[in-house]
Amino acid sequence: MGAGPVQCGVRAEEALQRINAARAAGRRCGARYMPAAAPLKWDQQLYTAAFGHSSDMARRNYFDHRSPSGTTVGERVDAARYKWRGVGRTSRVATAASPTRCRAGWRAPSTART
Repeated sequence: MGAGPVQCGVRAEEALQRINAARAAGRRCGARYMPAAAPLKWDQQLYTAAFGHSSDMARRNYFDHRSPSGTTVGERVDAARYKWRGVGRTSRVATAASPTRCRAGWRAPSTART
């Protein structure tokens, strides 16, 4: 995989605005219609959990929801002291030349979503 430090051309606030703009419009995901969804709100604790996992994947050269030591998304969210009832995950290898193209691939229909 050759993971290493990645420089993103989009600030977190801008990324959240773009994601919320996409959520505001209904769309198809494969054969299923997904209505517009409420905007997401920034949470520093969740960001800390996600960024830590992303950094760990780059540092240890792996790509998975579970770390090589077995840590799960729930355990990472607990470690960030976020109070949750349910948690999901989305991982994407950013091979696109720009954040816009990466998001377009993320929104494209996929049979491999988990």
